[in-house]
Amino acid sequence: MILPIVAYGDPVLRKVGVDIDKDYPNLSELIDNMRETMENAQGVGLAAPQIDKSIRLFLVNTAPFGEDEDLEEEERTFLSNFNKVFINAKILKEEGAKGLYKGAMIRMMYLSVGGFAFFGIYEQLKK
Repeated sequence: MILPIVAYGDPVLRKVGVDIDKDYPNLSELIDNMRETMENAQGVGLAAPQIDKSIRLFLVNTAPFGEDEDLEEEERTFLSNFNKVFINAKILKEEGAKGLYKGAMIRMMYLSVGGFAFFGIYEQLKK
């Protein structure tokens, strides 16, 4: 089932998610629905707060990046096969810098989460 995605600025996106365990109600179904929602939105990642659930759960599927011919074969293979579910992930390392992008002050971040690195916009600081 495709779930509604909350808009940027929704208060749930600022809340600290609560830890869950394998007995979280309908966890498998939730993950399946999140995956379907992410694919329908042509996304490569989706966090539970984006579907109005304040829990520590997110999905990443970088397969679309595996088609980038500018990358080395090893990188394409890795990206084509990276399809993970993260439950109760913790940020182990956080680095980044502030910058101006299209008139908005943003913070670009490098995050290391359980051995995996992510890079992207962490938050919009002001308009």
